Amino acid sequence: MLYNRYYHTQDYTNALVYLNQVTDQQYINDAVRYMILSYYHTQQTDRMMDWFRYLLSEQKLHKDDFILLFDIAFYEPYMKYGSGATFDIAKISLESNLNLESIAKVYFAVGSRFNLK
Repeated sequence: MLYNRYYHTQDYTNALVYLNQVTDQQYINDAVRYMILSYYHTQQTDRMMDWFRYLLSEQKLHKDDFILLFDIAFYEPYMKYGSGATFDIAKISLESNLNLESIAKVYFAVGSRFNLK
């Protein structure tokens, strides 16, 4: 797939052009993951979060999807701004119909990765 070439050469703008054209159901979720990362690298946070919401609403999630979300939404802002960082997970969880129990499970799974207590 052509988007893969652009993505791996860090040409995220052109990668997004081709990623947005993926229609084959077999590749949609993978394309969404690449779009999330491409929007992240091009600092298009709103679009990135829109695709995170889509991915979180799907039933075919990988553990890495949650880890990526927590890396971007929690860990990186915390490392950059410290405890004063603000997080937008409540908005994501409400719009994705995630319950607090599933958020807690993910938090503890990710927290153990970063030795968070």
